[in-house]
Order: sequence, then structure tokens, then C-alpha cells
Amino acid sequence: MTTRRFAVLALALLAASAGLAACGPPPAARTPQTLVIVVDKLLYGPPPIVAHVGDTIEWDNHDIFEHSATADEGAFDLDLPAGGKATFTLKQSGVIRYHCKFHPGMLGQITVTP
Repeated sequence: MTTRRFAVLALALLAASAGLAACGPPPAARTPQTLVIVVDKLLYGPPPIVAHVGDTIEWDNHDIFEHSATADEGAFDLDLPAGGKATFTLKQSGVIRYHCKFHPGMLGQITVTP
């Protein structure tokens, strides 16, 4: 093999191996999380900053009143007794708007990413 061919082959192998190294191993699978929204003083606390499909949302009612977390589109309707909790696992991405069926001024929303 000539020096020129050897150099070209060596550069091609180096470029290919650099490309493979840059790709690296695939990212690890994300572990689903439980994200808490506190309900208190007739308000839903702030939603999680990031929620993903597979995560579980837990509404934790610290109020003295019964509330609900009721999805506008019907995905869930959870009763939250005073001092109680309820959960829902996110099944698809998008924006979920919800309200309290007992207190119409209580509104919330969660943005769910894939």
C-alpha cells in the first residue's frame, strides 16, 4: 500500500471512529416521577415545570374544603377530600386544563411533553 493510500485510509478510519464516539451510547430511559400539586386556600399550587408522559401527578389537598381535579376534556375527575390526595398518570403529551367542580374559580393546567 502506498503512503498516500495509507494516509487516506487512516484519515477515513479516524473520521468514522470520531463520528461514532460523538454519538455515544443511547440516552438512558427516563424514570417516571411523581410530581405534586398542593391545593390550599381555594387555589391549585403551581404546576410542575416539566411533566412527561408516564409521570404521575399527585394533588395534595391541604385545604379545609373538599375539592376536585377535573380535566376539562374528561381525562380524569378526581375527588380531593379535605386533607386527602389523589393521583393520575399522564398518558399523552399536550396541555391538560383542569378545574374544581365545586369551586369554579379554581383553574389549573399541566403541559405534558413526550
